[in-house]
Amino acid sequence: MRFLLATVALAAALWLLAVWVPATTGAEPRSVTVELVQGKNVVWWSRRAVQNKRDSLARGRTIRRLQHVVRGRLALPTGHWLDGAFLCIHRFERGAAGWQTATGNGYFGGLQMDRSFQRAHGGWALQAFGSANHWPASVQIAVAIQAWTTPGFGPWPNTRRMCGV
Repeated sequence: MRFLLATVALAAALWLLAVWVPATTGAEPRSVTVELVQGKNVVWWSRRAVQNKRDSLARGRTIRRLQHVVRGRLALPTGHWLDGAFLCIHRFERGAAGWQTATGNGYFGGLQMDRSFQRAHGGWALQAFGSANHWPASVQIAVAIQAWTTPGFGPWPNTRRMCGV
């Protein structure tokens, strides 16, 4: 990809030298043959590179906005004892994929949340990220802490005993 972008940039610079410099010096502009790469000309590739950069920056802004929202949703401060409790539950619940576990048994994420649990306690995260296996670890813990205020550790009956909570 870098080679392609370098080639596009070089071709654009050569094109500018061939067309713009003679026009500013009063000389007659030369005809330029435009090189095609995969059927597209240099201008198309340049615009695509700029648009990809804009899209990348927009994705970064969206992620930062969502992280800000998640921090606002976290009911208890990080470093709270519940963080440690849910990390212990995660250690026993997770699959090989860690926080992105989707085992196919109807439970998702590092804390193995089913769809009804996700809708009831993390509907905002479900809309923003999709199922829990796509949520960042901090979001999964935030939703679990929010759920803990109602049924406690009830959704994790076996692992809560293993963790001593």
